[in-house]
Amino acid sequence: MMNKESFFTMQYDKRAEEVNKLLQSLSLEDVAKKIGVNYSTFTKEMQTGDYVFIKRDNCYYKFLRDPFIGPEKKQNELNSEELNFLKDNI
Repeated sequence: MMNKESFFTMQYDKRAEEVNKLLQSLSLEDVAKKIGVNYSTFTKEMQTGDYVFIKRDNCYYKFLRDPFIGPEKKQNELNSEELNFLKDNI
């Protein structure tokens, strides 16, 4: 049985596994109450360790970042590059 103290000290992977077991029969709000943690604190703390809640599955998953996908260019930067290309090639 997970309590408030174990919730905050448990390894992220193990905690997500335990919470997901509870979510099979309880809502997010009920899991937070059962553990003894404020709902907003519970959801914020569950995001540490890169876990995200998927509502349609009613469980937490590890968020995996793709190292080959960089941040998208801002629209202004893209427009600037296109304008420079046009200026150079007209």
